[in-house]
Amino acid sequence: MAWLVGLSCCSIHHIPVLELIFDYLPVPDLKNVSLVCLQWSNLAFSGRRMHRVRLNVDYRYDDTQDYLTLLRGSKRQYRHVLLEIDSTENTLVSNFIELLEHFKSSVDSLKLVLDFIEYAQIRSILLEVPNLKKLSLQAMVQSGSAQAANLMQSPIKPLPQLTDLVLQSDSSLHLQAFDICTIAPNLKRLDMDCDSSRALEVFSHFSEQLESVAVFFKTNILFLRFCEISFPELLEIDFYSDNEHFHDGVTVLTLDGWLRCKVFEGCKPLPALQELCLQSATMDDTLEFFKPLPAMMPNLRKLDIIELDMDDSCLHFICKHMVSLHQILLEICPNAENRIVPSNNVRGH
Repeated sequence: MAWLVGLSCCSIHHIPVLELIFDYLPVPDLKNVSLVCLQWSNLAFSGRRMHRVRLNVDYRYDDTQDYLTLLRGSKRQYRHVLLEIDSTENTLVSNFIELLEHFKSSVDSLKLVLDFIEYAQIRSILLEVPNLKKLSLQAMVQSGSAQAANLMQSPIKPLPQLTDLVLQSDSSLHLQAFDICTIAPNLKRLDMDCDSSRALEVFSHFSEQLESVAVFFKTNILFLRFCEISFPELLEIDFYSDNEHFHDGVTVLTLDGWLRCKVFEGCKPLPALQELCLQSATMDDTLEFFKPLPAMMPNLRKLDIIELDMDDSCLHFICKHMVSLHQILLEICPNAENRIVPSNNVRGH
């Protein structure tokens, strides 16, 4: 009973107790408890809890100076930062860079949402986040004004910790100074459209080290050339195209868009594949699509089917022949009835 006596002496303000409680609180509740007192505020948004918090900098509606005034004295070490902006005026970008200076050592995830950004601006931003691990650039990188031409000769310094990169468009790759291969030498995950030979070169350059790939193809020519690239370390692939090709080390596969019913014809088995997601997929014969799956995916454990025109015959086939499945998720499949599937194996919406 000695431990009970010791516990009864603990105050709610005892830091280890608060740390434990705060670990289980969602972010909205952390905001509420941070208003109690300065001690609770410092604890609520510190250390290990900051990985659940993102600083949203929205210059579309808020005054830029307000952010600087509010955050200049902040002791919170923000790890995730989002910038949304309608214009890339130098004053706005300069204010954001000044803001980043306060969290230079802590930011490891950065998302930029804007129509376009000049090379000099993205270069200045990345200089402020040397410990960046994830970059999502939803903007086109342009050469910029004539005054910025000299900076085009100054490449962006490598970010050795950057392992996760999302590029909304591969059109930025035409800028020689914006060399992804140099900027992110240790890349593990790449999400990028493949609309050019330069994009193919980038995928090929990282092929030996990529563990996750997300890619969109507009032409079959580029898709077929992409299929010639070997990804020995690949664990997850997500792509859209009229033709499909797979790698036998993949553990998670997501397919969407138009799929031929015999898309797996000629493909060797994928024994490592454990999860398959069909999302908003369209096919000419749904049952024919599923028939090769038991042999193609002998160890599949999880099947997510979202917004697919399939009927009970497909569900019956899946439950009878895909015996390795542990879980089936059906979402927006109005023609399939859950009653033919054991309730412990299927979840429907």
